[in-house]
Formats: sequence, C-alpha cells, structure tokens
Amino acid sequence: MPVETLESIKIEKREHKEFGQEEAEEMAREFLDKDFDCFRRVWRASEYDDKKQAVDLIAELENGDRLAIQFTITTEPGKPEEKIARALKRSTIELHNDKGQIVDERRTPVIMIHQDKLEWVAAHSQFIQEAREGESPIEYFADRAIIKKDFLDQMISFLRGQAKIHPRKKEMFLSRKDLLQEELEEHLKAHKELVE
Repeated sequence: MPVETLESIKIEKREHKEFGQEEAEEMAREFLDKDFDCFRRVWRASEYDDKKQAVDLIAELENGDRLAIQFTITTEPGKPEEKIARALKRSTIELHNDKGQIVDERRTPVIMIHQDKLEWVAAHSQFIQEAREGESPIEYFADRAIIKKDFLDQMISFLRGQAKIHPRKKEMFLSRKDLLQEELEEHLKAHKELVE
C-alpha cells in the first residue's frame, strides 16, 4: 500500500476519533435550532438528565411543549435498535438542573434520533479544514434537506410508537407528533425531490 494512502487512513482515523458524542450533540442542537421552524429553542440537557436519564437535548416546540431527545451517532448496525428499545421503555421524564433538583414537573416525552457517524464526521472534518468566520459544521452536511427529513421521520415514528405503547399518554405524544408532521409536510413541499 502506498505511503500516501496509509497516511490518509491514519489522518482519517485520528479525525474520526477526535469527533465524539459531545461534538455530535452540539451539531444536532444547532441543526434543530436553526433548521426547524417548529422549535422555539433547543438546548443541552442538564448534566443530571444527561447522565441519569440519558437525555442529551431539550427542544421546546412553538406551543411551549417540550421533547427530551436522546441523540446518538454510530457506525455499528443494530446499535440504534438496542438504544431505541431501551428508550421506548421510558416514555417521559421530569427535567432537572445539574444538581438533580426538578426544575419542571411537567412530563416531557423522550424520543431518540440516531445518525450515521461517518456523515457527521465528514461534515465536521470539512468544517475544521475549510470553515470561514461565522460558519458551523452543519453547513457542511452533504444534504441538509435529507438529514432534516430523516430527523422528522424518526421523531414522528418514535412519538407514534410511544403513543401505542403508552395509551394513557397517547394525547401527549400525538399532539407533539402532529406539530412535527406539519413541519415535515412543509419541508416536503419545499423539497419535492425528497418525495420521489
């Protein structure tokens, strides 16, 4: 194998290792905050909710309802399904501060979004190499419209699943699903190529 190829593999692996869950979560937070009209704001979950409840992000919908998001990236087939099964068992949480004190007693539905790590690493690596002032890694996604559709499909599917598994909380899940469904329909109107 030529030396150049070996060196490029080493660099690629190093960049791959330098990109971790924390960077992915920040990219997901920014993506949800900037590209989704249905969210008023998106922020990182408290340390307590991150560690004890495996929730990474909190997204507040335009109507004030919230979603607790477990976000994961992986290159291993089957890994997301394991996490989805665990996340489906836990339907809602109360939000806490970093010390574990409840800051919002309203039950917040938990959903999961997973993405292919290689695509996110590529965007992050390209950002590191080419970024200009004021840019962010999400601007280097190969196709933001496809990723947005995938996020919306996953969130809607997850909320539908939660509504079936937890019928007493069905209305809570479906009301949030409906808002996301509206966003998806608008997105598909603007990006007709995603429908074909």
